[in-house]
Amino acid sequence: MISKGLIESLMDESIRIDSTYEQMLHYYTEGLKDPMQAQIYNELLASTYNLADKARRKLLTDVSDEYYSQQRTLEKDKRLLETYTEAIDMSHDLTVEGLYEYSMTQLFKRIWASPYLSEDETEHLQNIITNEEYKPDSQSYHKYMTVMNCQIVSALTLGLQTTFDKNKILLLIDAAEHGEEEVSIRAYIGLLLTLYAYKNRTSCYPEIVHRLDSLAEAPAFRKNITIIIQRFIISRETENIANRLNHEIIPEIMKLNPNFRPNLPYEDISIDDCDSEMNPEWMSSLADSSLGKKMEEPEELPILQ
Repeated sequence: MISKGLIESLMDESIRIDSTYEQMLHYYTEGLKDPMQAQIYNELLASTYNLADKARRKLLTDVSDEYYSQQRTLEKDKRLLETYTEAIDMSHDLTVEGLYEYSMTQLFKRIWASPYLSEDETEHLQNIITNEEYKPDSQSYHKYMTVMNCQIVSALTLGLQTTFDKNKILLLIDAAEHGEEEVSIRAYIGLLLTLYAYKNRTSCYPEIVHRLDSLAEAPAFRKNITIIIQRFIISRETENIANRLNHEIIPEIMKLNPNFRPNLPYEDISIDDCDSEMNPEWMSSLADSSLGKKMEEPEELPILQ
């Protein structure tokens, strides 16, 4: 249940936004030119989105969902983010394997379930992502650094699918510029998913727009984005094909040939099964039917390199 104090706080914020918007409309109708109008409007939009986020998050705080359950745990855990990254640095040689795995898991949960990263947390993660010692061409580089960066990027991506956080998006952009391909490609995927989820919202934040414009100038940007979008399309089409096979094509085949067993393990298929299921008359009737045309459609899916 939302407390009375929180309701009053949300109402005060709503009144402030309404008042500012009314003033902006008044200046506009009076024909007065305000060079800050576009900026003020974007700030109002961002404030309105944030207000809705606060109300939604408070309404869902008591939901028995893993994300919100982890948030409640975080409220009691006063350890800093650095606690886990330092433990990972200390235990990466696996002499204390349990600590390494525990710290890596806790680092992920801390980033993922934190709706908003503080400025200190953002700066700490940015230092890790952009630190030259964490790049493969550094003499002090260790593989665990790539694993930690990948863990950070994945946590940022999943957290953003639930709650919008400007700092998390900016960190994903930092990671997209990382020298390790495993990290940068993962960040590109996270950015695409996030920008799609908040396609009407990111334009309210000049910092994000500026950083994305700079990222777009990178030589590999267009190539990486094209490849990732192609993979998304293929995975979507593969899912559609699987659904058609299970719900349309296989039931029709079973009508034509009751002996057809789609779930028979490969190693249990005998020569007799093949002779029975692939006889010329049955295949001929299949080719001439509407089902045959349906079966030809998946072959038309382009193979993207």
